[in-house]
Amino acid sequence: MTASDLGRKLVDHDGISRPEATNERRQKMEAILAGERAFAHKLQLVALAAWATTMLIPLAGIIGVLTPARDNSSGMYIAFMFLGLVGVLAFVLAILTTAAWLFRSRTSTMTAIEMRLASLEDLIERSGRSRQER
Repeated sequence: MTASDLGRKLVDHDGISRPEATNERRQKMEAILAGERAFAHKLQLVALAAWATTMLIPLAGIIGVLTPARDNSSGMYIAFMFLGLVGVLAFVLAILTTAAWLFRSRTSTMTAIEMRLASLEDLIERSGRSRQER
């Protein structure tokens, strides 16, 4: 069950007939949101590492070009090919993880908003019931 599914169930809760069900769902929702935040943080770290690698590859290439070549330049050719491959892979990984991180953070934010709205709904229902009982 995803966080948005659980958020919808939390919003469509049956807090009047079974108030403990709302608390159980809220705890499950908070656990799922904590997991999503941790995953988003890991994605952010991977994205930052990939962008740092992507930025360091041209620097390594410049240093390689400025270094005087020796008689055997096939080693230098292999090193540049390897740097190019690592650079392209790091760039693709950086773009994908950045996009995933941005979309995931928005999803978890929307789920947190749904959870807060459900809490507000509970508060309004409880205050309405307490006024009716008076």
